[in-house]
Amino acid sequence: MITIKKSKSKIKYFKIARALLAFIKTKTPHIKKYSDFYGKKAHFYAHENGKLVGGIMCQIQCKWLFIDMLYIDERMRGQDIGSRLIAEAENYARANNLMGLFVHTFEFQARPFYEKCGFKVVGCLENMPPESKAWTLQKEF
Repeated sequence: MITIKKSKSKIKYFKIARALLAFIKTKTPHIKKYSDFYGKKAHFYAHENGKLVGGIMCQIQCKWLFIDMLYIDERMRGQDIGSRLIAEAENYARANNLMGLFVHTFEFQARPFYEKCGFKVVGCLENMPPESKAWTLQKEF
């Protein structure tokens, strides 16, 4: 009998991740190691006079750089800090031979900003959050 249980076990997590990676490698020969598939992180931070005012947190996923978070202090917006952070992430992705960047953003967030940076909409999830939309955008090299 199959049972399903919730668990926070890191050992089980990595066991499943390794099994999934082994399967993915059989279908995508360009993925050689786990960090090509998922995991390696790249974070960049903006400071003004030593004070943290923004940052971009990214992670490699299947030869793409996923932007997990991008935030600029509200009083610092409009000064190209976000564009400079995107440029750093792009430089990192290119230096690591990644295919491009992708991001998920809510309707009330930064879709126009990403489009201004050269990203294209590739997907939309309706009612995420309820009565709104979530967008997926990519910038391919």
